[in-house]
Amino acid sequence: PQSYIPPREIRDLRELLRYRVGLIRIQTIMKNRIHAILSKNGLIFPFSNIFSNKGIKWLQSLGLRKVYQDEICGYIHIYESLNLQIKEAEDEITKQAQFNDEVQLLMSMPGIGEFSALLIYSEIGNIHRFPTAEKLCSYSGLVPSVRSSGDRIKMGSITKQGSTWLRWILVELAYHFVNGSERFKTYYQRVKFRKGTAVARVAVARKALKII
Repeated sequence: PQSYIPPREIRDLRELLRYRVGLIRIQTIMKNRIHAILSKNGLIFPFSNIFSNKGIKWLQSLGLRKVYQDEICGYIHIYESLNLQIKEAEDEITKQAQFNDEVQLLMSMPGIGEFSALLIYSEIGNIHRFPTAEKLCSYSGLVPSVRSSGDRIKMGSITKQGSTWLRWILVELAYHFVNGSERFKTYYQRVKFRKGTAVARVAVARKALKII
Protein backbone atom coordinates (compact mmCIF):
# COMPACT_ATOMS: atom_id res chain seq x y z
CA PRO A 1 0.00 0.00 0.00
CA GLN A 2 2.80 2.48 0.76
CA SER A 3 4.19 2.25 -2.80
CA TYR A 4 0.77 2.36 -4.46
CA ILE A 5 0.56 4.89 -7.30
CA PRO A 6 -3.09 5.83 -7.93
CA PRO A 7 -4.42 6.34 -11.46
CA ARG A 8 -4.64 9.87 -12.83
CA GLU A 9 -8.39 10.04 -12.15
CA ILE A 10 -7.79 9.49 -8.42
CA ARG A 11 -4.86 11.93 -8.34
CA ASP A 12 -7.01 14.61 -9.97
CA LEU A 13 -9.83 13.95 -7.50
CA ARG A 14 -7.42 14.31 -4.58
CA GLU A 15 -6.19 17.60 -6.02
CA LEU A 16 -9.76 18.94 -6.32
CA LEU A 17 -10.63 17.99 -2.74
CA ARG A 18 -7.44 19.46 -1.29
CA TYR A 19 -8.00 22.63 -3.31
CA ARG A 20 -11.42 23.02 -1.66
CA VAL A 21 -9.90 22.48 1.80
CA GLY A 22 -7.21 25.05 1.00
CA LEU A 23 -9.80 27.68 0.04
CA ILE A 24 -11.73 27.11 3.27
CA ARG A 25 -8.54 27.49 5.29
CA ILE A 26 -7.72 30.80 3.55
CA GLN A 27 -11.22 32.02 4.47
CA THR A 28 -10.51 31.16 8.09
CA ILE A 29 -7.33 33.25 7.92
CA MET A 30 -9.41 36.21 6.64
CA LYS A 31 -11.81 35.85 9.59
CA ASN A 32 -8.94 35.74 12.08
CA ARG A 33 -7.31 38.82 10.56
CA ILE A 34 -10.53 40.82 10.82
CA HIS A 35 -11.04 39.74 14.44
CA ALA A 36 -7.48 40.89 15.15
CA ILE A 37 -8.21 44.35 13.67
CA LEU A 38 -11.38 44.64 15.74
CA SER A 39 -9.44 43.67 18.86
CA LYS A 40 -6.82 46.38 18.16
CA ASN A 41 -9.64 48.90 18.05
CA GLY A 42 -11.39 47.64 21.18
CA LEU A 43 -14.40 46.29 19.28
CA ILE A 44 -16.31 43.03 19.78
CA PHE A 45 -18.12 41.50 16.82
CA PRO A 46 -21.85 41.33 17.69
CA PHE A 47 -22.93 38.57 15.27
CA SER A 48 -22.28 34.83 15.16
CA ASN A 49 -21.00 34.82 11.56
CA ILE A 50 -18.52 37.53 10.62
CA PHE A 51 -19.25 37.13 6.90
CA SER A 52 -23.06 37.06 7.08
CA ASN A 53 -24.89 39.89 5.28
CA LYS A 54 -25.44 41.67 8.60
CA GLY A 55 -21.84 41.08 9.60
CA ILE A 56 -20.41 42.50 6.39
CA LYS A 57 -22.64 45.59 6.56
CA TRP A 58 -21.57 46.16 10.16
CA LEU A 59 -17.89 45.85 9.25
CA GLN A 60 -18.24 48.25 6.32
CA SER A 61 -19.98 50.87 8.49
CA LEU A 62 -17.39 51.03 11.30
CA GLY A 63 -15.60 54.13 10.04
CA LEU A 64 -12.25 53.10 11.50
CA ARG A 65 -8.99 54.85 10.64
CA LYS A 66 -8.37 54.49 6.91
CA VAL A 67 -5.59 51.88 7.23
CA TYR A 68 -7.85 49.57 9.27
CA GLN A 69 -11.03 50.15 7.26
CA ASP A 70 -9.19 49.55 3.97
CA GLU A 71 -7.76 46.34 5.41
CA ILE A 72 -11.18 45.06 6.47
CA CYS A 73 -12.75 45.92 3.10
CA GLY A 74 -9.88 44.16 1.33
CA TYR A 75 -10.40 41.00 3.38
CA ILE A 76 -14.14 41.10 2.65
CA HIS A 77 -13.39 41.35 -1.07
CA ILE A 78 -11.00 38.37 -0.89
CA TYR A 79 -13.59 36.37 1.08
CA GLU A 80 -16.32 37.01 -1.49
CA SER A 81 -13.97 36.02 -4.33
CA LEU A 82 -13.06 32.82 -2.47
CA ASN A 83 -16.77 32.04 -2.05
CA LEU A 84 -17.19 31.93 -5.82
CA GLN A 85 -14.23 29.58 -6.21
CA ILE A 86 -15.48 27.33 -3.40
CA LYS A 87 -18.90 27.15 -5.08
CA GLU A 88 -17.27 26.08 -8.35
CA ALA A 89 -15.20 23.42 -6.56
CA GLU A 90 -18.23 22.12 -4.66
CA ASP A 91 -20.31 21.92 -7.85
CA GLU A 92 -17.59 19.73 -9.37
CA ILE A 93 -17.44 17.62 -6.18
CA THR A 94 -21.22 17.07 -6.36
CA LYS A 95 -20.93 16.00 -9.99
CA GLN A 96 -18.11 13.58 -9.21
CA ALA A 97 -20.05 12.07 -6.30
CA GLN A 98 -23.25 11.50 -8.29
CA PHE A 99 -21.67 9.12 -10.79
CA ASN A 100 -19.58 6.99 -8.46
CA ASP A 101 -21.25 3.91 -6.97
CA GLU A 102 -18.61 3.43 -4.27
CA VAL A 103 -18.98 7.04 -3.15
CA GLN A 104 -22.76 6.65 -3.02
CA LEU A 105 -22.28 3.55 -0.87
CA LEU A 106 -20.02 5.50 1.53
CA MET A 107 -22.70 8.19 1.79
CA SER A 108 -25.13 5.59 3.16
CA MET A 109 -23.19 5.75 6.44
CA PRO A 110 -24.57 8.39 8.86
CA GLY A 111 -22.53 11.58 8.80
CA ILE A 112 -20.73 11.03 5.49
CA GLY A 113 -21.55 13.60 2.82
CA GLU A 114 -20.31 14.14 -0.73
CA PHE A 115 -17.02 15.80 0.18
CA SER A 116 -16.05 13.35 2.93
CA ALA A 117 -17.13 10.32 0.86
CA LEU A 118 -15.01 11.43 -2.09
CA LEU A 119 -12.05 12.16 0.18
CA ILE A 120 -12.25 8.72 1.80
CA TYR A 121 -12.65 7.07 -1.60
CA SER A 122 -9.73 8.92 -3.18
CA GLU A 123 -7.37 8.34 -0.24
CA ILE A 124 -8.08 4.60 -0.09
CA GLY A 125 -7.85 4.08 -3.85
CA ASN A 126 -8.27 0.44 -4.80
CA ILE A 127 -9.77 -1.19 -1.68
CA HIS A 128 -8.58 -4.63 -2.83
CA ARG A 129 -4.97 -3.70 -2.09
CA PHE A 130 -5.85 -4.08 1.61
CA PRO A 131 -6.40 -7.78 2.44
CA THR A 132 -7.95 -6.97 5.84
CA ALA A 133 -9.62 -4.06 7.63
CA GLU A 134 -6.66 -4.00 10.02
CA LYS A 135 -4.28 -3.35 7.11
CA LEU A 136 -6.41 -0.40 6.03
CA CYS A 137 -6.47 0.99 9.58
CA SER A 138 -2.69 0.64 9.72
CA TYR A 139 -2.41 2.56 6.43
CA SER A 140 -4.50 5.36 7.91
CA GLY A 141 -2.27 5.64 10.99
CA LEU A 142 -5.23 5.13 13.31
CA VAL A 143 -3.75 2.10 15.08
CA PRO A 144 -1.87 2.36 18.41
CA SER A 145 1.91 2.23 18.35
CA VAL A 146 3.48 -0.75 20.13
CA ARG A 147 6.57 -0.56 22.31
CA SER A 148 8.22 -3.59 23.85
CA SER A 149 10.67 -3.69 26.73
CA GLY A 150 11.82 -7.07 27.86
CA ASP A 151 8.73 -9.15 28.49
CA ARG A 152 6.41 -6.14 28.52
CA ILE A 153 4.42 -4.79 25.58
CA LYS A 154 2.96 -1.30 25.88
CA MET A 155 0.39 0.28 23.57
CA GLY A 156 1.10 3.93 22.85
CA SER A 157 -0.57 6.73 20.89
CA ILE A 158 -1.62 6.19 17.27
CA THR A 159 1.19 5.83 14.73
CA LYS A 160 0.01 8.69 12.46
CA GLN A 161 1.64 6.90 9.53
CA GLY A 162 0.18 6.59 6.06
CA SER A 163 -2.56 8.86 4.72
CA THR A 164 -2.81 12.09 6.72
CA TRP A 165 -5.96 13.11 4.84
CA LEU A 166 -7.78 9.83 5.48
CA ARG A 167 -6.95 10.02 9.17
CA TRP A 168 -8.02 13.68 9.35
CA ILE A 169 -11.43 13.22 7.73
CA LEU A 170 -12.33 10.16 9.81
CA VAL A 171 -11.45 11.90 13.08
CA GLU A 172 -13.43 14.96 11.91
CA LEU A 173 -16.42 12.71 11.21
CA ALA A 174 -16.24 10.87 14.54
CA TYR A 175 -18.84 13.01 16.31
CA HIS A 176 -21.18 12.72 13.30
CA PHE A 177 -20.92 8.94 13.55
CA VAL A 178 -21.67 9.13 17.27
CA ASN A 179 -24.66 11.44 16.82
CA GLY A 180 -26.05 9.49 13.87
CA SER A 181 -25.78 5.93 15.16
CA GLU A 182 -26.75 4.35 18.48
CA ARG A 183 -24.11 1.69 17.88
CA PHE A 184 -21.33 4.26 17.59
CA LYS A 185 -22.72 6.28 20.50
CA THR A 186 -22.63 3.30 22.86
CA TYR A 187 -19.11 2.40 21.75
CA TYR A 188 -17.90 5.99 22.13
CA GLN A 189 -19.30 6.36 25.64
CA ARG A 190 -17.75 3.05 26.74
CA VAL A 191 -14.26 4.02 25.51
CA LYS A 192 -14.61 7.60 26.79
CA PHE A 193 -15.40 6.33 30.31
CA ARG A 194 -12.21 4.25 30.36
CA LYS A 195 -9.74 6.33 28.35
CA GLY A 196 -11.06 9.83 27.79
CA THR A 197 -12.58 11.89 24.96
CA ALA A 198 -9.59 12.07 22.60
CA VAL A 199 -8.95 8.32 22.63
CA ALA A 200 -12.67 7.61 22.21
CA ARG A 201 -12.86 9.86 19.16
CA VAL A 202 -9.97 8.05 17.49
CA ALA A 203 -11.48 4.69 18.43
CA VAL A 204 -14.73 5.67 16.69
CA ALA A 205 -12.78 6.79 13.61
CA ARG A 206 -10.98 3.43 13.51
CA LYS A 207 -14.20 1.47 13.97
CA ALA A 208 -15.84 3.42 11.12
CA LEU A 209 -12.88 2.68 8.86
CA LYS A 210 -13.21 -1.03 9.57
CA ILE A 211 -16.86 -0.85 8.48
CA ILE A 212 -15.81 1.04 5.37
